[in-house]
Amino acid sequence: MRFYFAQADYNSADLVILGIPFDRTSSFLPGTRFATTNVRIGAENIEAFSPYQNRSLPEEKIFDAGDFLPEFPEEDFFSQIERKVSSFLKDQKKVLCIGGEHTITLPCVKAYKKFYPNLTLIHLDAHSDMRDEYLGERLCHATVIRRIQEEIGGEALFSFGIRSLTPECLRQHKNLYLFKVLEPLISIKEKLKRRPLYLTLDCDVLDGCLFPAVSTPEPNGIFFFELLSTIKEMADLNLIGADIVEYNPLANASLSYGAAVALLLRELILALI
Repeated sequence: MRFYFAQADYNSADLVILGIPFDRTSSFLPGTRFATTNVRIGAENIEAFSPYQNRSLPEEKIFDAGDFLPEFPEEDFFSQIERKVSSFLKDQKKVLCIGGEHTITLPCVKAYKKFYPNLTLIHLDAHSDMRDEYLGERLCHATVIRRIQEEIGGEALFSFGIRSLTPECLRQHKNLYLFKVLEPLISIKEKLKRRPLYLTLDCDVLDGCLFPAVSTPEPNGIFFFELLSTIKEMADLNLIGADIVEYNPLANASLSYGAAVALLLRELILALI
């Protein structure tokens, strides 16, 4: 199944959508591997026109590459993801990935870093994901942003909406904004204007009572309209790539959450092209 609004062939597309149904390190509620299917189903109920950005999706510029599954016994899956995303960037496409757990962001960022050496990451999340290791794993959903920081440097990492973290992270992370997303982003927009930006959107940045279909739900998050407004603000910046991660259909089976993520996907596409 492909997104109905992805009508371009690969050569004519400006944007490639890639599903990455990877779900190996989830420590609380596994199931994000099923997100890509549910988002494509949910998108059938979403209009191509956005009243938030007053634009329609340019269907002739979007290509759906389907889901990317690991090949065995080849090199590890993260290297395969990095190579796949790099192939799209080499062809001068922008890439929007759908997870899957948050670890998929690392190989995506590594691919982008090759083409954009001064890449900056915008990280929307309930959790800092800045542990050095978790349950014996150095690369997992709780450590992925620390691994990315090691790749791009602390000055190129901006985290918003964080409400679950360690005291050490709060002291050491220079560009971390607690609880809020839209207000702090607007306050530093000028600082970000000349940078190539990659956005990683963890669905648990939303309030867990409103959007419980995530692997690690966290109360007291932002509301949907704040997230939509934040994406609209990003459209004014040099957004070159993005991912949406941690939507978990097994945590709540209602297809309305798949439709909600599809709506976020629509807004991200419009911010990208």
